[in-house]
Amino acid sequence: LTAGESLPDGQLLLPNYPAMPVTRLVCSQQALAESSDALAEFIESISSPHLLGGKPRGAQVDIDQVLDVALSAFSQAAQEIRALLLRTFYTFDTNRDGVLSIAEFGELCGALHPGTSQSQIELLFLKTQEASEKLVLENGEKDVGDALLPEAFVATMLSAADMLSPQDRSAADV
Repeated sequence: LTAGESLPDGQLLLPNYPAMPVTRLVCSQQALAESSDALAEFIESISSPHLLGGKPRGAQVDIDQVLDVALSAFSQAAQEIRALLLRTFYTFDTNRDGVLSIAEFGELCGALHPGTSQSQIELLFLKTQEASEKLVLENGEKDVGDALLPEAFVATMLSAADMLSPQDRSAADV
């Protein structure tokens, strides 16, 4: 059975699932908001009509194909978020030394999440500093003191949603 072909009357094929709920589930993911129309069109293009009593009753879709496309879209979205975080890092690296000081980090947090408290900023800074130290040890690089490395900043910010204030969490959910 190929995409677009009707399934035999009353028959469902596994691992096929009803296309509409699958489409809703995949396209409702906030990280895929920009791709939701294209994803919905793709899911429709690979769907097969399901007939009951000789009449179309929805469509079925191969969940494996949908998951492959959804994972690809999530991967692309994650790469874009990482690139955005790196650009943000370098924007706030005002002295252009390739690391963020506590002052630069505080300005960055204030710009991204104005409601973030000083204690949350300090906690994020410490977590990013720990991640920076770990990178330095792993890579045998020179000690960066209390500054933050770009890679450590990205990793910490990606995992920091639970540390942000409630009003900031919705802005950080990507």
